[in-house]
Amino acid sequence: MNATYTKTAIILHWLLALAFILMLTSGLMLEYASFINPIKPQMYGWHKSLGVIVLCLVAIRVLWRLTHQPPTLPARFSRVDKLAAFAGHMALYLFMLAMPLSGWALVSSGQTIRPLMVFDLFQWPPMPGVAANPTVRSLAGMVHYWAAWFFIATIVLHILAVVKHRLVDHENILPRMWFAKKTD
Repeated sequence: MNATYTKTAIILHWLLALAFILMLTSGLMLEYASFINPIKPQMYGWHKSLGVIVLCLVAIRVLWRLTHQPPTLPARFSRVDKLAAFAGHMALYLFMLAMPLSGWALVSSGQTIRPLMVFDLFQWPPMPGVAANPTVRSLAGMVHYWAAWFFIATIVLHILAVVKHRLVDHENILPRMWFAKKTD
């Protein structure tokens, strides 16, 4: 089996990494940073627009992953390392789906519903069947909020695992998800 991910998987990984860093940062700013008050309405529009793009990229990434086998982990990885890698990746996929879907449900379940203009390029429809539903709105808001914090923790653990494998295990796994050719 190949020791690296496909170019498509690598591109999707880094695009989504950048997009989620932007989304999580802007979400935290919208929630906690009072200095953005003058631009808050525009920032919400940008956050929602990027959320639609992220949802589409996540759908592509999930389909790609379901149809393409990932590279095998290094043989020196313990059973615990392999199980942790699997659980960590499943958690990342869960949060990559939960964040944009809960955000979509949140904006679609308010009293006033209109299609979302995505960066003034195209309209994204409201989520079907949830309009003016306070229960959906409350649940979606709660999921969006808590999933963000768990997602941040999972991302930090993901990065720490790469660092641990490099510094403690002396196994450089970063080239598996990068464009540089691995030298043996």
